[in-house]
Amino acid sequence: MIDLQHPMAVLATRLLRAVIEAPVAPKLARQARPARQASGDDLAGQYSGFFGGGVSPAGRPRLPIQRHVHIHGGTF
Repeated sequence: MIDLQHPMAVLATRLLRAVIEAPVAPKLARQARPARQASGDDLAGQYSGFFGGGVSPAGRPRLPIQRHVHIHGGTF
């Protein structure tokens, strides 16, 4: 059971989460990567193109901002 009188539980109810999330949210947002240009020769001949740009939907689902802040030393 969680003791709601514990100082950490009381602090968690008094924190203004929006104040903490506002500066952290832009740093954790998905960001587009610039495409890289590659060219060269291989067995099929010469090639040239842009690769790896954009925002990838692949990978693990994102964690909530509260969990990120908690993992990195904050309290939520």
